[in-house]
Amino acid sequence: MDIKEQKTILIADDSLTIQEALKNILQERGFNTIIARDGIEALKQVYSSSPDLIILDIMMPRMKGYQVSRFLKSNNSTMSIPIIILTANKERQDAFWAKDAGAEEYFSKGLEENGFFDQAMISKFLETVDNLLQSNSNTKIPKKIISEEEILFSVNELLDEELRKSRLLSKRLSVIFELSSQLLNMTEPDSLYSEILNIYSRLLNADSGSLMLLD
Repeated sequence: MDIKEQKTILIADDSLTIQEALKNILQERGFNTIIARDGIEALKQVYSSSPDLIILDIMMPRMKGYQVSRFLKSNNSTMSIPIIILTANKERQDAFWAKDAGAEEYFSKGLEENGFFDQAMISKFLETVDNLLQSNSNTKIPKKIISEEEILFSVNELLDEELRKSRLLSKRLSVIFELSSQLLNMTEPDSLYSEILNIYSRLLNADSGSLMLLD
């Protein structure tokens, strides 16, 4: 059986024009499509419809595409679903942040000449979709209804975890910068060795503190 007849793709974009364009392009290739109009709805659709691939716009109401991607990639049950992030811009930093958020691929959806609806770009996009679906070993997640309250609670937990990691990194850097200046002024080998051990000990204490926060 053709892979496209078996696969469902979630399109998450608040633009009706983009929704219809992508739906037509994908359905002509035999894919099933489902639509979400904002980030929260996209997450609810992931759990209720169990798509094989997700296409996310960056700028959506209630939750941006980057945030949706990070949420899904941080969850063991959804982290293997491939994600393509779309943006109206062609800025290099958008591609970086798309990858940083865990997305497998990134496309500009500009409507100008040679933009997303250029035939060559459509062919490249569909080839990418096929490749991601063929290489994905994801088993379908169990379908379930998830409430908006559950999503927001999980998002808050993820933000708290990221904040703890950020604080730990800040503490490590503070220790390194503070003590590196001391090392530069040392000439005695014994003192140097002692200060290196001190640095190591303080970094270990920073890690221990983070573990206590996570308990």
